Amino acid sequence: ELVEYCNFPSGSYWSDLRARHGYPEAHGVRLWCLGNEMDGPWQACARTSTEYGRAAREAAKLMRWVDGSIQLVVCGSSHEGMATFGAWEWEVLHHTYDQVDFLAIHSYFGRGHGAESFREYLASAEKMDRFIRKSVALCDAVGAALHDDKPVHIAYDEWNVVRPSAGQRLPDQEWSVGRRLAELTYDVTDAVVFGSLLTTLLNHADRVRVGCLAQTVNVLAPVMTEPGGTAWAQTIYHPFALTSRHARGTALRVAMEAEADTLAAGRMGEVPSLTAAAVWDPDSGKLVLFLVNRDPQQELDVHIEVPAFGSLFLAEVLCLHDDDPDAANTAGNPEAVRPQPLERVELGAGIGRAVLPACSWSMLRMQTD
Repeated sequence: ELVEYCNFPSGSYWSDLRARHGYPEAHGVRLWCLGNEMDGPWQACARTSTEYGRAAREAAKLMRWVDGSIQLVVCGSSHEGMATFGAWEWEVLHHTYDQVDFLAIHSYFGRGHGAESFREYLASAEKMDRFIRKSVALCDAVGAALHDDKPVHIAYDEWNVVRPSAGQRLPDQEWSVGRRLAELTYDVTDAVVFGSLLTTLLNHADRVRVGCLAQTVNVLAPVMTEPGGTAWAQTIYHPFALTSRHARGTALRVAMEAEADTLAAGRMGEVPSLTAAAVWDPDSGKLVLFLVNRDPQQELDVHIEVPAFGSLFLAEVLCLHDDDPDAANTAGNPEAVRPQPLERVELGAGIGRAVLPACSWSMLRMQTD
């Protein structure tokens, strides 16, 4: 009924109801999610993998009968730490594989206490990378078991950094409408981790076809507002906005060699301090390189080779960094942290060099002449 209401042109009960509501033209909603985090005990009507898999298959079948052009997302386990992860995907995908296009996965990356936990937080992109690889492997394993060559892609449709801070405004305990909830203040370190997560999503663009930041305004948000008052951009807004604006075209595979100095990330072992992603837009002749130095103390001297693109010049070089990694934007000081020109960078004949400050996110936008 929902698909008919949104997408059917006219002449049926639900499409005509849409017209009576003031929308004679179909909305044409292309992407539909078959529930959300259905193994989570916090969800209304949580189900076992078999219960959900059968229900999702029937829902998908009926929805496709109404509109065969839609794409469908089936729920993976609520997050990688769930006891159900792995077995849930295996069972659910066996029921739904031929009916769905995406598997939904979710992650929130937080910071604990102590130096080891802090370095693990800086290495959050490695956790995201491993989670994506496991999820892709599960999809492909089910496809192989079913002798179905159609790929099921990944919809990373909830992700964010979630470190509570001194600026967090907690909700009232009593139920109310429109209450303040999880209004976190993000600092420079959060923005660097956030930017590294974006590079990971770009580096998996072959299988991660949907990526949704949760959320966008006030709740775990890059943009903050006050009722009837001001609005301001948090630190995480800047890598999000710049990546969204400039990471258009084809995501490239970056071949990276790191020297011995690495980010010792506790239980994760040694992790390279540098993470990077590159996007090429042949229509505009734009090559964009995103570089993240995750080391909290040491700057990185990065050697860049991009000779295959001919003559390039640096059109824009920005770096988000602050000598105080706890610096943040507030309603009273909304411009405290914002990207600034990266000073130590050079490029010539497809060979370049950039010196990245400790704990920083940078964007190098290069242009063919």
